[in-house]
Amino acid sequence: MDKECSAAVEERREHKSGFGGVVLLVSNDDELRDVVMEAAARNNVGVCDYTHISNFIAIGCFLAVVDPRMISPGDWANLCEWLREINLYGLKILLVRPSVHSAQIPKRYLLGAPEILDYEILKFLILRLRRALQGRLAVQDKKERQIRRLMYILYRLDTTSRIRVRDVVEEFSVTPRTVQRDLEALSMAGYVILETEEQGVYRFPEDYKVYEPYYG
Repeated sequence: MDKECSAAVEERREHKSGFGGVVLLVSNDDELRDVVMEAAARNNVGVCDYTHISNFIAIGCFLAVVDPRMISPGDWANLCEWLREINLYGLKILLVRPSVHSAQIPKRYLLGAPEILDYEILKFLILRLRRALQGRLAVQDKKERQIRRLMYILYRLDTTSRIRVRDVVEEFSVTPRTVQRDLEALSMAGYVILETEEQGVYRFPEDYKVYEPYYG
């Protein structure tokens, strides 16, 4: 991956909170722009005008409406190479006219172009794609929050030798049942977690460290 692409990926990470709210417009057609703007506004999403191929990666758009004539052959080659190397979950590319470059775009990104691209079609596409991306991001966020809880539990067990369920509940604003599921997940992963005589309190065996299941 070249330096320009790496910089765009880093910029996308810094603006992760904005994912799911931008349509990238690659066209100088005023009529098409008006249709895209109206459909986007109807769904409460923003529209970003294309300035460089790094826009596809950096701004975190979920839909790119593209007139392929606006992108030079060299930039097409670079863009397709980037798209093959990295996974931009949720991004879909809609070409408003046929292009020889469409065969180079990984199929997971490409939308079939309708015969007539009007307001109703764009409004439907934006609504459907945004909802799909929001669903994927919600699942990812749930997994990330669980990972943070698991790391917290392991850290507490490793440094203080025990942990109380209520401590995790208070720290992450979750239910005791959620913490129990986290403890079960750690046990299934090979960590030896023992229940103490005090209800809701767990500990590691004596002299046990978290790295032992893998490196002990």
